[in-house]
Amino acid sequence: MELTYTWQINRLKKQNSPSLQLNDIVIQTYWEYTGTNEDGLTGTFHGATPFSLDQVDPDNFTTYENLTEEQIIGWIQNTIDSNLSYKAHIDAHINEQIQRKIDANTNNVTDVNSDNFPWSM
Repeated sequence: MELTYTWQINRLKKQNSPSLQLNDIVIQTYWEYTGTNEDGLTGTFHGATPFSLDQVDPDNFTTYENLTEEQIIGWIQNTIDSNLSYKAHIDAHINEQIQRKIDANTNNVTDVNSDNFPWSM
């Protein structure tokens, strides 16, 4: 099944480093990675990726106010791509969510929220 993927950064943590003489260094990201199939069904993986101050190159540092979403997504992708088992876990999670939706549609399964229980009406 061919999927189209999108990223969303939900939150960041930043820290100052007096020893590096740098402020607002991104040390943690919280994100969502969503795969969408040709029928519009989606699966989403929620993740968090930490970054160590040891990874910061003061000579190639981008100040916080100049960071771009693409840059941070690139950092996350590099981290994930360097760990093939984690990448496989993410992909499997997304594919399983989509497959459950396909199965539910095929078998006419309907989710019922608590406000639609027979005794709630």
